[in-house]
Amino acid sequence: MKRLSYITKFCLTIEFFYIIFSLFVTASFSQQTTEIRLASRVKQLDEFFSRFNFITDILGNKIVGKDTAIVTINGVSKTLTRRLQISALIDMMKNHKDSDAEFINDICSNGYLLNFYDKDWYAVATCNVVYKGKDVLLNLILKNEVYPDNRSKWVITGADADFLNTIPDPKDKNSIISPVSNDLNFQELSKAFSHPENLKQFFVQDFSLDPTSVFYALLQSKQLQFKGVKSIRYHFLQIKDWAFTVDFFNRSEGNSGWLLSDIISIKENEKNNYKKQVLKLKL
Repeated sequence: MKRLSYITKFCLTIEFFYIIFSLFVTASFSQQTTEIRLASRVKQLDEFFSRFNFITDILGNKIVGKDTAIVTINGVSKTLTRRLQISALIDMMKNHKDSDAEFINDICSNGYLLNFYDKDWYAVATCNVVYKGKDVLLNLILKNEVYPDNRSKWVITGADADFLNTIPDPKDKNSIISPVSNDLNFQELSKAFSHPENLKQFFVQDFSLDPTSVFYALLQSKQLQFKGVKSIRYHFLQIKDWAFTVDFFNRSEGNSGWLLSDIISIKENEKNNYKKQVLKLKL
């Protein structure tokens, strides 16, 4: 990715804050009507895609021109560009960085677009579940699985929760499967498995649980009950040298709904680490 000069970054940063202020903050004090606030709210993820790709404007109207559009708010017309549009999709309340302006510049300069059928984006659904009679939280990582004929479906590609990763230490560290057990057709297995509190003793030293498989088994055996989804965060990694997240912000201002919550400059060869460490995926 081409790095921006300090002056360019400064100018883009100033422009960014001016855009946010002029389109939303000022209007929200005295001019912005309830209808405008509701229209500018990004109510669905499809709307986020359309605005990011400069297909519809901040009020949801279809953009006819390729590079600019005219948006009229309370009789005041403003020229809208894609750079301004993406600026308005960033959560105003987050701590802004120079990289936000670099991100916007890179997206617009290279004409990067988002597509629902892209491969490298994920949904992390934080879910309420019941495990062993207790209400606990669990993250399900989903991706959009696409078929050659452009059909697609959401599938679970990972699960993460503390209780899915926990292997209790054995109560009796002297419990073993005898080295001569093979001569007795491994009859000691029956004794070993009758003491589940010592199970760790009977597996290889580097044994670890696969949380997604554990989740599957608990769900299938009805030891875990699903109650519902508490929140969703989307992770996008398909843009070259960038990763970003999108969250839903439920508030009365125009800058609300599905918005960019974090923007990260990241090399392509580091994205697998992001998947492992942030998304907890097993690659």
